[in-house]
Amino acid sequence: MLDEYNSLLIKDETIIKLLSPKIAILFNVVEFIKIIFSIFWCGIAYMILKGHLDNFQFFDYILFPFFTISGFYILIGRYLKKGLKLYSTKYIITNKRIIIKSSFILFKDVIINIGDIKEIYVEFNTRMFGNIILEKPQSLFGGRGMNYGENKYSLESIQNVFDIVQIINVNHVKVYENEY
Repeated sequence: MLDEYNSLLIKDETIIKLLSPKIAILFNVVEFIKIIFSIFWCGIAYMILKGHLDNFQFFDYILFPFFTISGFYILIGRYLKKGLKLYSTKYIITNKRIIIKSSFILFKDVIINIGDIKEIYVEFNTRMFGNIILEKPQSLFGGRGMNYGENKYSLESIQNVFDIVQIINVNHVKVYENEY
């Protein structure tokens, strides 16, 4: 199984660990707030439709689908997308780099040099299942409005997260822990 990933390696690099994420979502307060917001968003679309049912105008044909589709994407679609991403992803930890390899065409491969990691954020539950984020995590209210972005440099849905952190943290950088 490791032979198919040897083409990704550079000189003097060896694979230490090959991981497949578990197809599950670490449900936390941020996810709960996003779900509440998307239900509110869909409610606005319903009120627009209900209020204009008798004289539905051209603008409503644009506004109503926008509210409805974006609300359902936030509510359901993003979890389907995340499940597809997890299903098609492998994490290859080498002695020099971390390679996040996706076999699905819509998701880009990500390469992180282990020497470039400045801090590690670990989100986990009581069963030591969680995410390892190798950058400052995205906040819910980042920039203007709510942030629905994903962390680019993260190992998501990993079992035994602290065993993996020990492998990654060769430079002994600060590890921030957040238990859910």
